[in-house]
Amino acid sequence: MTIEIKCLKCDKLTYAKNIVDLINDHTDHTFGENGGMIQCKHCKKLGYVLDALKLQKLGQTCNRHIKGVFRIPTEFETVFPYVYLISQKKDQNPIELKIRYYKGRRKDGKRLKVGHGPDGIPLIHNSGLAKIAEKLLEMKIIST
Repeated sequence: MTIEIKCLKCDKLTYAKNIVDLINDHTDHTFGENGGMIQCKHCKKLGYVLDALKLQKLGQTCNRHIKGVFRIPTEFETVFPYVYLISQKKDQNPIELKIRYYKGRRKDGKRLKVGHGPDGIPLIHNSGLAKIAEKLLEMKIIST
């Protein structure tokens, strides 16, 4: 699934092949190798991914803006949880989190499995949760 990234500064579009490509090649690496804020490949300024959700009322959508993404360190070898940092407006700081996961790269070349799973979000070890809280405090998305 191709992911469209729009720059907040130059308005140019770039594309990530999948969630792994988005994390590895289209973030500022605020979280090191685990990801960061979405970044334009052209001018290196901040960007976003539009997350348009269809509402139950016919023809209505809820547009949210993914401003950052990072993997949650885990001891599991097959499932990789990650967090989207979401804002309601493209020029607003993130105020919501969306936790998802992807399964490791498939050797047969098929697409990555991405989602939240039949049992809900993936299990997160307490050390992973502590790292999430630490980064969110550091970025002033949450406060004590």
